Amino acid sequence: MNVPLLRVALVVTILSFSSAMGRAAEPPSIIMHRSSAGELDKTGWAEAKSTEGKFSVRLPNVFNDFSTRAGESQNPVDRMFVVGTVVDGVKFAAAKISYLTPDAVRQYYEKFVSGETFPKGKRNVGEYKGFPFVDITVSDDKAAANMRVLLIGQSIINLTIEGPLAKAAIGERVKSTFFESLIVEP
Repeated sequence: MNVPLLRVALVVTILSFSSAMGRAAEPPSIIMHRSSAGELDKTGWAEAKSTEGKFSVRLPNVFNDFSTRAGESQNPVDRMFVVGTVVDGVKFAAAKISYLTPDAVRQYYEKFVSGETFPKGKRNVGEYKGFPFVDITVSDDKAAANMRVLLIGQSIINLTIEGPLAKAAIGERVKSTFFESLIVEP
C-alpha cells in the first residue's frame, strides 16, 4: 500500500461521512466536547463516554470527545461522534456514524464486509451483543490497524487501533479489551 495506514484507517473510519461531506453545500461543523478527559483506573484505562453519541468504550489513556454534523446537502450521513486517544504513537478511536436511512447505513456497512473497503485486509464476521460486526486487520510495511465495524440500527460504530508496524503487537494484545468494552445506550 502506498498510502500510510495512519491516514487510511482513520479516514476510512469516516469514509462514508467524508465522501458525503464532499458533496455538502457547506463544511461540517465540529464540536469539541472534551479534551484530555477521563480518569485512568488502576489498570491504566479510562471509560470514554461519548457526550452525545450514546456509546462508551474503554481507552488506555485520557481522551478527546467530539462530534460533527454534516453540512446541508443530500448526503446519507447525519452526524458523527468520536472518542479517541494516542499512546506511544498508537491511535485508538471509536467513531459512531449516524445515517439518515437504513438503506444508506446498510450499503456502507456491506462495503466493509465485502472487502470493498480494505480489500487486502483479513476479515472475521461475527456478532457482538446482538449487533453484526466485521473485524478487519490490515498492514503494510510501515503501519498496522485492527478495526471492528458494527452495524447498530441506523449507525455504524468503527473501533480502530492503528500505529507503526513496529508496535503492531500492542494493538493485537489490547484489541479484545478495547473492542469488548463497547457499550451502546438505547
